[in-house]
Amino acid sequence: MLKMRYEIKILTFNTWHGLDYRHPYLMLPIQGFKKTVERYRSQNQALRAVFGHDKPRRGVLNLCCLQELNPLKARLKTLKGLLNAHGHGAVANAGIRAGYLGIPLFLNEGIATFFRGKLENAKWSSRVLSGKGRRVRGPFGVPLFFQLEERRVALKLRGTFGGLRIAMIQAHLHAGPDTSPKPDSADGAPAPATERRAAEILRLAEWVRPELDRCDLVFIAGDFNNDPDSAETAPLRALGFESPSREFTWCPDENPLCHFPAGGTRTPTDVAWDQARHRFDRIYLWRKPGVIDDTSWECKIQRVLDQGGLSDHFGLMAEISFEKALL
Repeated sequence: MLKMRYEIKILTFNTWHGLDYRHPYLMLPIQGFKKTVERYRSQNQALRAVFGHDKPRRGVLNLCCLQELNPLKARLKTLKGLLNAHGHGAVANAGIRAGYLGIPLFLNEGIATFFRGKLENAKWSSRVLSGKGRRVRGPFGVPLFFQLEERRVALKLRGTFGGLRIAMIQAHLHAGPDTSPKPDSADGAPAPATERRAAEILRLAEWVRPELDRCDLVFIAGDFNNDPDSAETAPLRALGFESPSREFTWCPDENPLCHFPAGGTRTPTDVAWDQARHRFDRIYLWRKPGVIDDTSWECKIQRVLDQGGLSDHFGLMAEISFEKALL
């Protein structure tokens, strides 16, 4: 029986929008415009170097999940061209906005997923995990967006690769502190950040569950702001998802790879250079039993995009390879 080796590379990275929450009506770049533009250029070059831009060889699929892209539409367009990839985004937070104008003036961030390779019948969908907002069309077709509280969203890409049905789900979960009221609270008491994040993961698991019947491989990646062994992630573990990146703990104080520089500060303006505050994204994997030979399955995780000045996060790259019989 003839077999072919397939490779799937998954990159996840929080780009850090770098906006100043202390001025909620403007939310100017906290580093200033010049340094922010320089950081975005450095990010683009680093993403191109890690994700690549050449047409991949047969049997290779590259997937890239990015969070906190701001402004989403402009950065999505730039990166699609720069990475020579297909891409789609979902708005998370944009305040009150009509077209390109809104309050806060500079807030228009979200998540985006890119792919390069032979992914057939690619389809996209998104889901709000928490936070209220509404998008409608105004006069003359102008897009209107109304946001009542901080939102967290997920984005799904589904298609066929090498005869296998796959789904790539990306999510960016709440970090805290939480100021939104509990849904069932009569006195409007704020819910703890962990409680809100647990509810987001439960909604995510409910959205992902049908894919386990439709697909052979399901991947979840993004900024979870927690640890894969935490009680919050129990719904994902119950579905059979495993996190091969558990050695990269999300908490910098517990991560031996993160070192607070001697004499360094923790001010908002230098957070992208303070490696002790960097977080790791998370990658979860699920595969249908019996579809892929366990002896041929390999998965390697490495830290990427860890040079100073790019973001307040490091990136993670999963390199998955397996053999499959040719039909």
